[in-house]
Amino acid sequence: MASRVRTVVVLICIASALFTSVQADESSTSRLTLFPGKSAAIARILEKKKIRIGMQKDYHPFHFANPAPDRPGIDVEIVQSLARELNVETEITYGDIPELMRMIQRNELDMALGGISASLPRAKYVAFTDPYLISSMAALVAIKSTTSESQSLDFRRQKLRGLSDLQNLPGLLLGVRENTTTEEVLRGSRFSQFRVKTYLTHEALMNGLMSGEIDAMVGDQIHIAYLIAQRPDLLNKFLPLLKPYGQDHLCIMFAQGDAEFANYLNFFIKEMTRSGALDAIRQKYAGSDGVQS
Repeated sequence: MASRVRTVVVLICIASALFTSVQADESSTSRLTLFPGKSAAIARILEKKKIRIGMQKDYHPFHFANPAPDRPGIDVEIVQSLARELNVETEITYGDIPELMRMIQRNELDMALGGISASLPRAKYVAFTDPYLISSMAALVAIKSTTSESQSLDFRRQKLRGLSDLQNLPGLLLGVRENTTTEEVLRGSRFSQFRVKTYLTHEALMNGLMSGEIDAMVGDQIHIAYLIAQRPDLLNKFLPLLKPYGQDHLCIMFAQGDAEFANYLNFFIKEMTRSGALDAIRQKYAGSDGVQS
């Protein structure tokens, strides 16, 4: 009996010590200054209780114009997580990348994303976080444009797996979104044997491919993998080239000159990666077709 009493007393003492420790930790945290680095962006976000987000227009699966309630898009789910961490709301504005860059410089947005790739030319005007997703360039190629009919479709699928394999098909007309890092690559010397046609929107680019206006659509690997997952019938007419070609770093874009904001966004991305939350979001929309995070 005495032994049981001693055990109960010890357990009570341990619980009391833990409770006191938690109270002390909460008390000490409450005396700390929230974001002491004088970040103008963070100060404005906390004061207004709102993050002003720029999002690249209707770029699946990063954002959807008319989303299902549980599938708003990869990048929308990311900013929703960030807003929850800061206990603020989101205000989303849509535009193309040059427009979003101008809005950031005019201090009309706190950040922008939506499948936006970091690049040296863009870094002259805005800042970028570390990548939250690492994708690659990929393509959908019309089967009728690949080779002579003497070769079987299975042979062509084995022969054409990534963008570099297009070197075997010089003269194709490649379609791409204008003002993108993908267009920059296609305009370079490695693809000089191809013709390039640009489109203002992803919808127009896809329509150009479906109508036979172009031989292949070149774009982001995640986007093309999503299209195939949503429309398996595309494989009847097109070959997906999903083997990675270089790296495409998808990053959050924000104004230059705010180190504390940059540090916080980068740590947020690291925590999303460490916890597995980022990978779960990616898998939900794009599966595992060679996409890294």
